[in-house]
Amino acid sequence: MMVDVFESVRNRRFPALHLFVISTAFLGSMLTGCGKATTDKDIVVISATDVLALRDRLKESPKAVELIDPRPAARFEEGHIPGAKNINLPAVPPDAKLDRAMQDFEMLVVYGENPASPSARAMTKRLISVGYPDVRFMAGGLEEWREKGGEIVTGH
Repeated sequence: MMVDVFESVRNRRFPALHLFVISTAFLGSMLTGCGKATTDKDIVVISATDVLALRDRLKESPKAVELIDPRPAARFEEGHIPGAKNINLPAVPPDAKLDRAMQDFEMLVVYGENPASPSARAMTKRLISVGYPDVRFMAGGLEEWREKGGEIVTGH
């Protein structure tokens, strides 16, 4: 004997409220989703050569690019790219609001010591997930910057 699934559902009585709650929950989950995690695939890599070219643009447009160095303060003071800001990962929590000063820049470029800098990659992902529209990762870090003839300064 074959059971008609739809017939058995039609014969049941679902209170309108029950149906409304189920429908609303389903629709809500479809519209909001579970949230999208930022992954390495979301990272846009930029070379030190391209960053050097962007730095030249700063003379015409001071808000073209903001360089972010998430290394510990002591490492930052030992040497960093001129004009870079030392912002550590804990300073930008996952639920952070966009910082107005950083929002004014057309592009944010994050760098670390070298391609193996986990703090720089993590900061790049964090800035993307918080909602900054154009975040790039200079994967070669200070090592590539030096190799390409980029200037390094010390102190704050």
